[in-house]
Amino acid sequence: MACKCLIFDWDGTLIDSAARIVACLRSAAAEMHLPDLSDDKLRYVIGLSLNAAVDFLYADHEVDLETRQQYGQAYKDHFLYKNKDPVVLFDEVENMLRDWQQQGYLLAVATGKSRVGLQRDFNEFNLASYFDVTKTADETASKPDPLMLREILLELDLKADEAMMIGDTSFDISMGQAINMPTVGLAQGAHPKDTLAKSKPDVLLDSIGMLPNWLAEKNTLLRSS
Repeated sequence: MACKCLIFDWDGTLIDSAARIVACLRSAAAEMHLPDLSDDKLRYVIGLSLNAAVDFLYADHEVDLETRQQYGQAYKDHFLYKNKDPVVLFDEVENMLRDWQQQGYLLAVATGKSRVGLQRDFNEFNLASYFDVTKTADETASKPDPLMLREILLELDLKADEAMMIGDTSFDISMGQAINMPTVGLAQGAHPKDTLAKSKPDVLLDSIGMLPNWLAEKNTLLRSS
């Protein structure tokens, strides 16, 4: 079935923010006197909600509810106000979004960010007008639970095979697979290519810059079949 909707993860998929996220996770951990973890382990949880990230990172430390809440607030303070590491769009992202919108695709975001964090990025990069629906982890279930995808489909009155989940982590791929939605993995963000490959996306591309040509080729094949 032809794809009508492109659903994007945010961090690591449309914006290059991994360095800031890792630094802010580390700063929050230091404030809470939690162990300092490797960059690879911190990068792995990008895409999860903060609560799910803490549960994964510190599973052996019995982090109580108060500490988890304080960690989450510390992370948000660092990410939104204190940390100055640059966050930038991947090359040509806005042009791609504009082209897809003009081609008639519905566009959506399914992200582990909070609504405040996503809105801040929308304000900075002026991208809100491109998206028909956006879902954040503080409004619904965290990845890899597919609830946010179900909610997007419901709002747009689409079936799972009429949309496509595009992301840079195995959480994105697992989320799409849970409801039989086609998936595209992008080996440019939080999870390395071999990790993404193990999650078995329908398509694995090196970067979002390869997506327009792949979609065009896919559509050409559909029209000729």
